[in-house]
Amino acid sequence: MPHLTPEFFLRLYSGSHAPTDSLGQLVRHALTTSEETRQCCAHLLPLFGDEATDVRYWDLYLAHFRWAGERQWRVAQEEAPEGLDAALMRLPEEPSPLDWGLVEAVCESSRRLAASDQKCALRLAHAALNRARRAPVDVLGKGCRHELRALAWATLANAHRAHDQLEEARKAMAKATRQLERGRPHLLGLAPAVLSFRADLEFWEHQPQASLDTLAQALAMKPADTLRARLLVKRSSRLIAVGDSLAALESLREAVPLIDRLGEPRLWYCVIQHQLFILTEMGRFDEAGRLLPEVQGLVAAGNTPIHQTHVHWIEARMASGLGDPQTAETLYLEVRQEFLTQGLAYRAAIVTLELAELLLPQGRLEEVRRLATGTLEEFQRQGVESRFISALALVEQAVIGQRLTVEILRKARALVERR
Repeated sequence: MPHLTPEFFLRLYSGSHAPTDSLGQLVRHALTTSEETRQCCAHLLPLFGDEATDVRYWDLYLAHFRWAGERQWRVAQEEAPEGLDAALMRLPEEPSPLDWGLVEAVCESSRRLAASDQKCALRLAHAALNRARRAPVDVLGKGCRHELRALAWATLANAHRAHDQLEEARKAMAKATRQLERGRPHLLGLAPAVLSFRADLEFWEHQPQASLDTLAQALAMKPADTLRARLLVKRSSRLIAVGDSLAALESLREAVPLIDRLGEPRLWYCVIQHQLFILTEMGRFDEAGRLLPEVQGLVAAGNTPIHQTHVHWIEARMASGLGDPQTAETLYLEVRQEFLTQGLAYRAAIVTLELAELLLPQGRLEEVRRLATGTLEEFQRQGVESRFISALALVEQAVIGQRLTVEILRKARALVERR
Protein backbone atom coordinates (compact mmCIF):
# COMPACT_ATOMS: atom_id res chain seq x y z
CA MET A 1 0.00 0.00 0.00
CA PRO A 2 1.39 3.47 -0.85
CA HIS A 3 1.92 6.13 1.76
CA LEU A 4 -1.46 7.38 2.96
CA THR A 5 -1.35 11.06 2.06
CA PRO A 6 -4.39 13.38 1.95
CA GLU A 7 -4.20 13.36 -1.85
CA PHE A 8 -4.16 9.56 -2.00
CA PHE A 9 -7.07 9.47 0.42
CA LEU A 10 -9.10 11.67 -1.94
CA ARG A 11 -8.32 9.37 -4.89
CA LEU A 12 -9.26 6.35 -2.80
CA TYR A 13 -12.75 7.67 -2.16
CA SER A 14 -13.15 8.95 -5.71
CA GLY A 15 -12.53 5.52 -7.24
CA SER A 16 -15.07 3.43 -9.09
CA HIS A 17 -15.40 0.85 -6.32
CA ALA A 18 -17.09 1.72 -3.04
CA PRO A 19 -14.77 1.31 -0.04
CA THR A 20 -15.58 -1.27 2.59
CA ASP A 21 -14.91 -1.59 6.30
CA SER A 22 -11.69 -3.46 5.47
CA LEU A 23 -10.31 -0.03 4.63
CA GLY A 24 -9.93 0.50 8.37
CA GLN A 25 -7.43 -2.33 8.54
CA LEU A 26 -5.42 -0.89 5.64
CA VAL A 27 -5.35 2.58 7.14
CA ARG A 28 -4.30 1.24 10.51
CA HIS A 29 -1.47 -0.67 8.86
CA ALA A 30 -0.31 2.46 7.03
CA LEU A 31 -0.40 4.53 10.20
CA THR A 32 1.53 1.85 12.05
CA THR A 33 4.25 1.21 9.47
CA SER A 34 4.75 4.54 7.71
CA GLU A 35 6.24 7.58 9.45
CA GLU A 36 5.20 9.76 6.51
CA THR A 37 1.60 8.61 6.91
CA ARG A 38 1.66 9.32 10.64
CA GLN A 39 2.97 12.82 10.03
CA CYS A 40 0.48 13.83 7.34
CA CYS A 41 -2.57 11.89 8.57
CA ALA A 42 -2.23 12.16 12.33
CA HIS A 43 -5.82 13.45 12.37
CA LEU A 44 -6.96 9.85 11.79
CA LEU A 45 -5.13 8.35 14.77
CA PRO A 46 -7.84 9.16 17.36
CA LEU A 47 -10.25 6.89 15.48
CA PHE A 48 -8.28 3.75 16.24
CA GLY A 49 -8.42 1.66 19.35
CA ASP A 50 -6.87 -1.75 19.56
CA GLU A 51 -8.94 -3.11 16.68
CA ALA A 52 -9.05 -1.31 13.33
CA THR A 53 -12.15 -3.26 12.33
CA ASP A 54 -14.11 -1.07 14.75
CA VAL A 55 -13.55 1.88 12.38
CA ARG A 56 -16.12 2.12 9.60
CA TYR A 57 -15.14 3.50 6.23
CA TRP A 58 -17.47 6.49 6.55
CA ASP A 59 -15.87 7.35 9.91
CA LEU A 60 -12.53 7.58 8.12
CA TYR A 61 -14.06 9.60 5.31
CA LEU A 62 -15.70 12.09 7.66
CA ALA A 63 -12.65 12.47 9.91
CA HIS A 64 -10.40 13.06 6.93
CA PHE A 65 -12.53 15.54 5.02
CA ARG A 66 -13.51 17.46 8.13
CA TRP A 67 -9.82 17.93 8.79
CA ALA A 68 -9.01 18.72 5.15
CA GLY A 69 -11.90 21.18 4.78
CA GLU A 70 -10.99 23.00 7.99
CA ARG A 71 -7.38 23.17 6.82
CA GLN A 72 -8.40 24.60 3.45
CA TRP A 73 -10.52 27.29 5.12
CA ARG A 74 -7.63 28.18 7.43
CA VAL A 75 -5.21 28.44 4.50
CA ALA A 76 -7.70 30.56 2.52
CA GLN A 77 -7.86 33.01 5.43
CA GLU A 78 -4.08 33.13 5.75
CA GLU A 79 -3.74 33.86 2.03
CA ALA A 80 -6.39 36.59 2.08
CA PRO A 81 -5.31 39.25 4.60
CA GLU A 82 -7.91 41.60 3.12
CA GLY A 83 -10.68 39.71 4.93
CA LEU A 84 -13.04 36.77 5.09
CA ASP A 85 -14.94 37.73 1.94
CA ALA A 86 -11.71 37.40 -0.01
CA ALA A 87 -11.03 34.08 1.74
CA LEU A 88 -14.38 32.77 0.52
CA MET A 89 -13.38 33.67 -3.05
CA ARG A 90 -10.31 31.46 -2.71
CA LEU A 91 -12.31 28.32 -2.03
CA PRO A 92 -12.90 25.87 -4.90
CA GLU A 93 -16.10 26.45 -6.84
CA GLU A 94 -16.75 22.86 -7.85
CA PRO A 95 -18.48 20.55 -5.34
CA SER A 96 -16.10 18.10 -3.70
CA PRO A 97 -15.79 15.94 -0.56
CA LEU A 98 -13.97 18.90 1.00
CA ASP A 99 -17.37 20.61 1.31
CA TRP A 100 -18.20 18.35 4.26
CA GLY A 101 -15.43 19.99 6.27
CA LEU A 102 -15.63 23.44 4.68
CA VAL A 103 -19.28 23.95 5.61
CA GLU A 104 -18.64 23.15 9.26
CA ALA A 105 -15.55 25.39 9.35
CA VAL A 106 -17.30 28.36 7.73
CA CYS A 107 -20.30 27.89 10.06
CA GLU A 108 -17.95 28.01 13.03
CA SER A 109 -16.43 31.28 11.77
CA SER A 110 -19.93 32.73 11.43
CA ARG A 111 -20.81 31.66 14.97
CA ARG A 112 -17.70 33.28 16.39
CA LEU A 113 -18.37 36.56 14.56
CA ALA A 114 -22.11 36.81 15.26
CA ALA A 115 -21.66 38.95 18.37
CA SER A 116 -19.10 41.36 16.91
CA ASP A 117 -19.65 41.57 13.12
CA GLN A 118 -23.20 40.57 12.29
CA LYS A 119 -22.99 41.46 8.59
CA CYS A 120 -19.92 39.30 8.04
CA ALA A 121 -21.53 36.50 10.07
CA LEU A 122 -24.52 36.64 7.72
CA ARG A 123 -22.37 36.48 4.60
CA LEU A 124 -20.44 33.51 5.96
CA ALA A 125 -23.66 31.70 6.89
CA HIS A 126 -25.06 32.22 3.39
CA ALA A 127 -21.81 30.91 1.89
CA ALA A 128 -21.96 27.83 4.13
CA LEU A 129 -25.56 27.19 3.13
CA ASN A 130 -24.73 27.40 -0.57
CA ARG A 131 -22.01 24.79 -0.10
CA ALA A 132 -24.22 22.56 2.05
CA ARG A 133 -26.86 22.55 -0.68
CA ARG A 134 -24.39 21.12 -3.18
CA ALA A 135 -22.40 18.77 -0.90
CA PRO A 136 -21.83 15.52 -2.81
CA VAL A 137 -24.08 12.56 -2.16
CA ASP A 138 -21.27 10.05 -1.93
CA VAL A 139 -20.09 7.79 0.86
CA LEU A 140 -22.17 9.67 3.44
CA GLY A 141 -25.47 9.75 1.54
CA LYS A 142 -28.49 12.07 1.42
CA GLY A 143 -29.27 11.90 5.13
CA CYS A 144 -25.90 13.38 6.01
CA ARG A 145 -26.37 16.14 3.47
CA HIS A 146 -29.68 17.06 5.12
CA GLU A 147 -27.89 17.13 8.47
CA LEU A 148 -25.18 19.40 7.07
CA ARG A 149 -27.84 21.70 5.62
CA ALA A 150 -29.52 21.78 9.04
CA LEU A 151 -26.32 23.16 10.55
CA ALA A 152 -26.02 25.78 7.81
CA TRP A 153 -29.64 26.91 8.20
CA ALA A 154 -29.25 27.07 11.99
CA THR A 155 -26.06 29.11 11.59
CA LEU A 156 -27.95 31.49 9.29
CA ALA A 157 -30.73 31.74 11.89
CA ASN A 158 -28.13 32.61 14.52
CA ALA A 159 -26.62 35.34 12.34
CA HIS A 160 -30.09 36.83 11.71
CA ARG A 161 -30.85 36.69 15.44
CA ALA A 162 -27.63 38.53 16.27
CA HIS A 163 -28.62 41.11 13.64
CA ASP A 164 -32.04 41.58 15.32
CA GLN A 165 -33.78 40.12 12.26
CA LEU A 166 -36.07 37.84 14.24
CA GLU A 167 -38.56 36.98 11.52
CA GLU A 168 -35.76 35.84 9.20
CA ALA A 169 -34.19 33.95 12.11
CA ARG A 170 -37.45 32.08 12.78
CA LYS A 171 -37.82 31.10 9.13
CA ALA A 172 -34.23 29.87 8.90
CA MET A 173 -34.57 27.88 12.12
CA ALA A 174 -37.78 26.25 10.86
CA LYS A 175 -35.86 25.09 7.79
CA ALA A 176 -33.02 23.85 9.98
CA THR A 177 -35.50 21.81 12.01
CA ARG A 178 -37.00 20.23 8.89
CA GLN A 179 -33.57 19.37 7.51
CA LEU A 180 -32.53 17.87 10.84
CA GLU A 181 -35.60 15.61 10.83
CA ARG A 182 -34.69 14.42 7.32
CA GLY A 183 -31.08 13.88 8.42
CA ARG A 184 -31.72 11.06 10.87
CA PRO A 185 -29.93 9.08 12.27
CA HIS A 186 -27.57 12.09 12.44
CA LEU A 187 -24.34 10.30 11.54
CA LEU A 188 -22.45 13.61 11.41
CA GLY A 189 -23.21 14.37 15.05
CA LEU A 190 -24.35 17.92 14.25
CA ALA A 191 -27.72 17.81 16.02
CA PRO A 192 -26.39 19.26 19.35
CA ALA A 193 -24.95 22.28 17.50
CA VAL A 194 -28.25 22.87 15.70
CA LEU A 195 -30.17 22.61 18.98
CA SER A 196 -27.71 25.03 20.58
CA PHE A 197 -28.65 27.67 18.01
CA ARG A 198 -32.35 26.89 18.49
CA ALA A 199 -31.96 27.40 22.24
CA ASP A 200 -30.36 30.80 21.61
CA LEU A 201 -33.31 31.89 19.48
CA GLU A 202 -35.81 30.69 22.09
CA PHE A 203 -33.98 32.62 24.79
CA TRP A 204 -33.86 35.71 22.57
CA GLU A 205 -37.63 35.44 22.25
CA HIS A 206 -37.93 35.42 26.06
CA GLN A 207 -38.69 31.71 26.41
CA PRO A 208 -36.07 30.65 28.99
CA GLN A 209 -37.82 27.40 29.93
CA ALA A 210 -38.17 26.32 26.29
CA SER A 211 -34.50 27.16 25.82
CA LEU A 212 -33.58 25.07 28.86
CA ASP A 213 -35.56 22.12 27.48
CA THR A 214 -33.75 22.38 24.13
CA LEU A 215 -30.37 22.56 25.85
CA ALA A 216 -31.26 19.45 27.86
CA GLN A 217 -31.95 17.63 24.57
CA ALA A 218 -28.58 18.72 23.19
CA LEU A 219 -26.67 17.73 26.32
CA ALA A 220 -28.35 14.31 26.34
CA MET A 221 -26.76 13.63 22.95
CA LYS A 222 -23.30 13.63 24.61
CA PRO A 223 -21.60 16.22 22.38
CA ALA A 224 -17.83 16.75 22.28
CA ASP A 225 -16.30 18.52 25.27
CA THR A 226 -16.02 22.02 23.78
CA LEU A 227 -19.61 22.09 22.57
CA ARG A 228 -20.80 20.54 25.83
CA ALA A 229 -19.04 23.34 27.73
CA ARG A 230 -20.75 25.97 25.56
CA LEU A 231 -24.11 24.32 26.17
CA LEU A 232 -23.50 24.35 29.93
CA VAL A 233 -22.61 28.06 29.83
CA LYS A 234 -25.84 28.76 27.95
CA ARG A 235 -27.79 26.67 30.43
CA SER A 236 -26.33 28.81 33.19
CA SER A 237 -27.66 32.04 31.68
CA ARG A 238 -31.14 30.51 31.28
CA LEU A 239 -31.12 29.33 34.88
CA ILE A 240 -30.30 32.86 35.99
CA ALA A 241 -33.27 34.10 33.96
CA VAL A 242 -35.63 31.74 35.79
CA GLY A 243 -34.16 32.75 39.15
CA ASP A 244 -31.98 29.74 40.00
CA SER A 245 -28.56 31.28 40.55
CA LEU A 246 -27.22 28.31 42.51
CA ALA A 247 -27.99 25.84 39.70
CA ALA A 248 -26.51 28.34 37.23
CA LEU A 249 -23.27 28.38 39.20
CA GLU A 250 -23.15 24.57 39.29
CA SER A 251 -23.66 24.45 35.52
CA LEU A 252 -20.65 26.70 35.01
CA ARG A 253 -18.51 24.65 37.37
CA GLU A 254 -19.47 21.53 35.43
CA ALA A 255 -18.12 23.21 32.29
CA VAL A 256 -14.71 24.09 33.78
CA PRO A 257 -12.91 20.73 33.34
CA LEU A 258 -14.18 20.41 29.75
CA ILE A 259 -12.43 23.50 28.44
CA ASP A 260 -9.00 23.71 26.86
CA ARG A 261 -7.92 27.02 28.37
CA LEU A 262 -5.25 27.66 25.75
CA GLY A 263 -7.23 26.37 22.78
CA GLU A 264 -10.51 28.08 23.75
CA PRO A 265 -9.52 31.25 25.65
CA ARG A 266 -12.80 33.04 24.83
CA LEU A 267 -14.89 30.20 26.20
CA TRP A 268 -12.73 30.00 29.31
CA TYR A 269 -13.08 33.75 29.85
CA CYS A 270 -16.84 33.43 29.42
CA VAL A 271 -17.09 30.72 32.08
CA ILE A 272 -15.01 32.65 34.64
CA GLN A 273 -16.78 35.94 33.94
CA HIS A 274 -20.22 34.35 34.29
CA GLN A 275 -19.17 32.83 37.61
CA LEU A 276 -18.08 36.26 38.82
CA PHE A 277 -21.40 37.84 37.88
CA ILE A 278 -23.34 35.12 39.68
CA LEU A 279 -21.14 35.22 42.78
CA THR A 280 -21.44 39.01 43.07
CA GLU A 281 -25.20 38.76 42.47
CA MET A 282 -25.39 36.28 45.35
CA GLY A 283 -23.18 38.45 47.61
CA ARG A 284 -20.37 35.88 47.74
CA PHE A 285 -17.64 38.48 47.37
CA ASP A 286 -14.78 36.49 48.90
CA GLU A 287 -15.17 33.76 46.27
CA ALA A 288 -15.51 36.38 43.55
CA GLY A 289 -12.32 38.06 44.76
CA ARG A 290 -10.37 34.85 44.24
CA LEU A 291 -11.50 34.62 40.61
CA LEU A 292 -11.19 38.30 39.73
CA PRO A 293 -7.40 38.42 39.09
CA GLU A 294 -7.66 35.66 36.48
CA VAL A 295 -10.40 37.50 34.59
CA GLN A 296 -8.44 40.75 34.80
CA GLY A 297 -5.43 38.98 33.31
CA LEU A 298 -7.47 37.42 30.48
CA VAL A 299 -9.01 40.78 29.62
CA ALA A 300 -5.64 42.55 29.67
CA ALA A 301 -4.20 39.90 27.33
CA GLY A 302 -7.18 40.09 24.96
CA ASN A 303 -7.29 43.90 24.89
CA THR A 304 -11.06 43.93 24.19
CA PRO A 305 -12.68 47.16 25.46
CA ILE A 306 -16.16 45.68 26.04
CA HIS A 307 -14.66 42.91 28.19
CA GLN A 308 -12.81 45.55 30.21
CA THR A 309 -16.13 47.30 30.77
CA HIS A 310 -17.63 44.05 32.07
CA VAL A 311 -14.71 43.67 34.48
CA HIS A 312 -15.30 47.20 35.77
CA TRP A 313 -18.95 46.28 36.30
CA ILE A 314 -17.90 43.30 38.42
CA GLU A 315 -15.47 45.53 40.34
CA ALA A 316 -18.29 48.03 40.97
CA ARG A 317 -20.48 45.29 42.42
CA MET A 318 -17.66 44.08 44.63
CA ALA A 319 -16.83 47.57 45.86
CA SER A 320 -20.48 48.13 46.72
CA GLY A 321 -20.79 44.80 48.51
CA LEU A 322 -17.54 45.27 50.43
CA GLY A 323 -18.47 48.73 51.74
CA ASP A 324 -16.67 51.11 49.34
CA PRO A 325 -19.58 53.10 47.84
CA GLN A 326 -17.39 55.88 46.40
CA THR A 327 -15.32 53.49 44.29
CA ALA A 328 -18.48 51.60 43.31
CA GLU A 329 -20.19 54.83 42.19
CA THR A 330 -17.22 55.90 40.07
CA LEU A 331 -17.07 52.52 38.33
CA TYR A 332 -20.83 52.29 37.85
CA LEU A 333 -20.94 55.70 36.17
CA GLU A 334 -18.12 54.72 33.83
CA VAL A 335 -19.74 51.40 32.93
CA ARG A 336 -23.18 52.95 32.43
CA GLN A 337 -21.82 55.53 30.03
CA GLU A 338 -19.92 52.93 28.02
CA PHE A 339 -22.98 50.69 27.68
CA LEU A 340 -25.12 53.65 26.61
CA THR A 341 -22.51 54.67 24.05
CA GLN A 342 -22.39 51.13 22.65
CA GLY A 343 -26.19 50.92 22.48
CA LEU A 344 -26.29 47.99 24.92
CA ALA A 345 -29.67 48.83 26.41
CA TYR A 346 -30.14 45.78 28.64
CA ARG A 347 -26.79 46.21 30.35
CA ALA A 348 -27.20 49.99 30.63
CA ALA A 349 -30.60 49.53 32.28
CA ILE A 350 -29.33 46.98 34.82
CA VAL A 351 -26.29 49.09 35.71
CA THR A 352 -28.47 52.21 36.14
CA LEU A 353 -30.73 50.30 38.52
CA GLU A 354 -27.79 48.90 40.49
CA LEU A 355 -26.34 52.39 40.82
CA ALA A 356 -29.74 53.70 41.94
CA GLU A 357 -29.84 51.01 44.62
CA LEU A 358 -26.40 52.18 45.78
CA LEU A 359 -27.48 55.86 45.99
CA LEU A 360 -30.92 55.31 47.53
CA PRO A 361 -29.73 54.56 51.13
CA GLN A 362 -27.61 57.73 50.97
CA GLY A 363 -30.75 59.79 50.40
CA ARG A 364 -29.52 61.01 47.00
CA LEU A 365 -32.92 60.84 45.32
CA GLU A 366 -32.35 63.78 42.98
CA GLU A 367 -29.27 62.08 41.55
CA VAL A 368 -31.27 58.88 41.10
CA ARG A 369 -33.92 60.87 39.23
CA ARG A 370 -31.29 62.43 36.95
CA LEU A 371 -29.79 59.02 36.24
CA ALA A 372 -33.18 57.51 35.44
CA THR A 373 -34.22 60.47 33.30
CA GLY A 374 -30.91 60.59 31.42
CA THR A 375 -30.99 56.86 30.70
CA LEU A 376 -34.66 57.05 29.72
CA GLU A 377 -34.04 59.90 27.27
CA GLU A 378 -31.13 58.03 25.69
CA PHE A 379 -33.25 54.89 25.33
CA GLN A 380 -36.01 56.90 23.66
CA ARG A 381 -33.47 58.42 21.28
CA GLN A 382 -32.10 54.98 20.40
CA GLY A 383 -35.56 53.44 20.02
CA VAL A 384 -34.88 50.51 22.35
CA GLU A 385 -37.45 47.97 23.57
CA SER A 386 -40.38 49.42 25.48
CA ARG A 387 -39.72 47.30 28.60
CA PHE A 388 -36.43 49.16 29.20
CA ILE A 389 -38.17 52.51 28.85
CA SER A 390 -41.01 51.38 31.15
CA ALA A 391 -38.54 50.24 33.84
CA LEU A 392 -36.71 53.57 33.92
CA ALA A 393 -39.99 55.52 33.77
CA LEU A 394 -41.18 53.55 36.82
CA VAL A 395 -38.10 54.66 38.76
CA GLU A 396 -38.36 58.26 37.56
CA GLN A 397 -42.01 58.55 38.59
CA ALA A 398 -41.34 56.90 41.97
CA VAL A 399 -38.65 59.49 42.74
CA ILE A 400 -40.92 62.35 41.69
CA GLY A 401 -43.66 60.97 43.93
CA GLN A 402 -41.22 60.56 46.85
CA ARG A 403 -41.99 56.84 47.08
CA LEU A 404 -38.89 55.16 45.64
CA THR A 405 -37.92 52.03 47.55
CA VAL A 406 -35.60 49.08 47.04
CA GLU A 407 -38.69 47.01 46.22
CA ILE A 408 -39.60 49.36 43.35
CA LEU A 409 -36.04 49.19 42.02
CA ARG A 410 -36.23 45.40 42.07
CA LYS A 411 -39.62 45.50 40.35
CA ALA A 412 -38.03 47.67 37.65
CA ARG A 413 -35.21 45.16 37.30
CA ALA A 414 -37.67 42.27 36.97
CA LEU A 415 -39.34 44.25 34.18
CA VAL A 416 -36.03 44.62 32.37
CA GLU A 417 -35.27 40.93 32.80
CA ARG A 418 -38.84 39.88 31.89
CA ARG A 419 -39.27 37.96 35.15
